Amino acid sequence: MMAIPPLEAELFTVERHETDGVMHLTLEGVIDEFADVSFFAHLHGRTVIHLRGVRRINSFGVRL
Repeated sequence: MMAIPPLEAELFTVERHETDGVMHLTLEGVIDEFADVSFFAHLHGRTVIHLRGVRRINSFGVRL
């Protein structure tokens, strides 16, 4: 069975900004098999991840 891409309302987005040498990432949407979380592999230094905007993480998203 083929997975159906998410609706626009379920998209995953990441907003980045740096303050005083600390990278802040604000995550919003749904973390699932369609979420592109490849940016995690490139993080370095001090990073704060804000999760308030994450609506759902499914079991596949947890494994990412």
